[in-house]
Parts: sequence; structure tokens; C-alpha cells
Amino acid sequence: VTGKGEITVCSEKLNSELFFGVLGGLGQFGIITRARIKLQQAPDMVRWIRVVYSEFEEFTRDAEFLVTQKEGESFDYVEGFVFCNNDDPFNGWPSVPLDPGHEFNSTHFSQTAGSVLYCLEVAFHYRNSDHPTVDTPDSEKECQKKISEHSHTVSDGGRPYSTPPSDFLTFKIKFWVAFWSPTGTVPEMAPNTPIAIIYHGIYVIHECQYGLNNGMTILSLTSFYFTVFPMQAVNGLLGRLRFVEGLKSQVDVSYTKFLLRVNRAEEQVKANGTWDGPHPWLNLFVSKSDVVNFDRTVFKTMLKDGVDGPMLIYPLLRSKWDDRTSVVLPEGEIFYIVALLRFVPNGPSVEKSVAQNREIVNWCIKAGLDFKLYLPHYQSKEDWERHFGNRWSRFVERKASFDPMAILAPGQNIFRRDPSNVIISREF
Repeated sequence: VTGKGEITVCSEKLNSELFFGVLGGLGQFGIITRARIKLQQAPDMVRWIRVVYSEFEEFTRDAEFLVTQKEGESFDYVEGFVFCNNDDPFNGWPSVPLDPGHEFNSTHFSQTAGSVLYCLEVAFHYRNSDHPTVDTPDSEKECQKKISEHSHTVSDGGRPYSTPPSDFLTFKIKFWVAFWSPTGTVPEMAPNTPIAIIYHGIYVIHECQYGLNNGMTILSLTSFYFTVFPMQAVNGLLGRLRFVEGLKSQVDVSYTKFLLRVNRAEEQVKANGTWDGPHPWLNLFVSKSDVVNFDRTVFKTMLKDGVDGPMLIYPLLRSKWDDRTSVVLPEGEIFYIVALLRFVPNGPSVEKSVAQNREIVNWCIKAGLDFKLYLPHYQSKEDWERHFGNRWSRFVERKASFDPMAILAPGQNIFRRDPSNVIISREF
């Protein structure tokens, strides 16, 4: 329903300007009353893992490595958070272990570690049918057995390949192409090397043939068998991370239980009586180029004692966001979401938290950081123009098209509702 009172069906192709405008549009262009969401088959299980870092640069390096991998070559879920280097039950070490029976052993990191530490949280989805082979030491031997059992000639075409040794040119010869590749990178292939291919937990056996076809050397490469070993992929990815050795917590849970993890945290907050109080939360998008400075000033200084709630921080990719929506993001491909999710009782602590949020935002502006407030609440047109930057004119045009009388979301003070009901101009 638009500000004009029109009921409109829209999609990427139908009324697309409205469709993309309301996404991140702060309620300024329309109210979504019905939505069709594409569903997909859910996994059965999740291996949920947390690893700890004492150095911010290593934490961000690993987090950025994971989110920049190709789809299917990394974890299915990557987030992270900051916690205090002490035994405070809400802000410190006890907030890290996933299992109540797990103990956080602070002796694993250096005594020179700073006032805050960093936790990278990842998850890998898998199905119950995968579970019997999880972490079994004989899995590679089993695959070698499968190779011998299923060895047979496969030939369905070929592709150009570099010229093989001369003794391969006069007749076709079968051989196993082999390499170990958690990331799927294919090295130079050597004839007659008996290994198989590991790709993101999938053991793929290939049969290859050299041969001549009208003078061109052909390599016929056809996959004909595979079996899944999901935890080999997990261990391969974890092996590339630089977390503090010994500070890893992991559990296997159902996918449903994993999805309800926030609901369980909500129930805990309700039990201690703070859920119904004010939530002075602050959510920011901070450019990769400024995130080290943000960590040094905000996390290590302003918030070194915590916020009595989660302090989330993890990287996102700009290319994953559709540029046609109304959302505004920092420049650069990689930026970080920072979420300070405070739970405070009524009283002076609320005002103190709001003041600290304002201090953080003002510092970001003064220091010239490339950042954006998520769900912002500015009081002046100038602040809104600064927030939207070069997208301000498009935002104004959408308002003029879909809510020219400024009926929707007036409390945000983006557009004035004139008493005379003068229609918003595109020159606003």
C-alpha cells in the first residue's frame, strides 16, 4: 500500500521501482502487506563453532577470508563478536562457550592480550545421511576402496589440454588424476598419479584419458562417483584460520535448534526482567578501511567494559546487496556490521547508554569514517542528505512518486508534512 493509498503488486520486473524502493526505504514509500518468499529444502544438522582471537587484525583477516570464498567453498554462516577479557558472566569469557559444560581456558592466550577479545562464529550445514561418516578416521581408506570397486571406463567428450608425454600420443591410456584441494583449486595434473579429489567435503573420483582428435590432444575428464565427508571440509577450513589454539567451542545441533538460538537468548533476558525495558541499540555499517580505527577507539576504549549485551562485528560484501534498493552502504566491497545490543533497566543507565551511542556516532562523523547508521534517526534534512549521499536525489524522487503528501513515517523527520498539504517536489 503506497502513500497514495494504492494497492500495488510489485516484483523485480513488475513495478520494480516501488519493489526496490521499499527495501531499505524506512517505510517512506509503502507498507508491505503480503510477500511471497521462495523456500528451499533445509539441512538437518549444523556444526556450530566458535573460535577466539586476541588480535583484531587476525580476526578480520580470517573473517574476510571466509566471506570472500565462492559459494559452497566456505561455511554457511559467518558472524563474530567482541567480548571483554575478564570473567564477567554477561560481557566476558563465559559468553563464548556453546555448551554449558565447556570451560573457557584463559591461560591459552598471552598475558599481554588487550582489554577485549574477539570471537569468530561459524556454522556448517549437513544432512543426517552425512552423519555416519563424520570424523571417521577410515573415511579416506573407504574412498580408496570405492575407487577400486567403481573403476570403469567413462568417455563422453573432451577438452583441450596441454601436450602430454610422447608415449601418450599414440593410444589412449586411463589414469587417475589426483590432488587434495579443500578450496577446489586444480594444480597441474600428472599422469598415473593415484589420488582422488576432495572438494568442499565431496570426494569426487574422476577418470581421465589422453588421446588425439584431429591432431588436438584431448583430455576426457568425467566424474562418476562421489561421497560426502562434511567434517573434512570443516577441518580443512579451520586449519587455515589463525585463532588462539585451544580456544575452540563446537556443538552439533539440529538446524531448527540453531535457528532458535536468538529465541533462547531472548527467553534468558525475559527471565531476568530486562527484556521489557528500553533497548538502546546501535547498529552501524563501517567500511573495511576504517574498521581498525573503530576497534581501537570504540571497542578498546569507549566500550572496554562491555555493554551488558552482545557486541557484534563481522564483514559483509557490498556485491551481495542489490544496488537498486534504498539501502545506503559504505564504499568498498567489504564493510562491517557493528551491532551494540544493550539490555538495560529503566533509569539513569538508559540515558547513559543513549549518550554513549550518540558519542560513538559523533566520533565517527568527526573522525571522517566511511560509515552508515542502520535504521538511522536524524533530526535535520542536512543529516539525512549526508546519510544518503549521492542517493539522496533518488530517494526524494521515490517519495514524490509514491507518497507525495508525506503521509508515511513522518516521525523520522526526513520530509515535512506541510499543513496545506503541498505535494512534495522533486526539487526538495
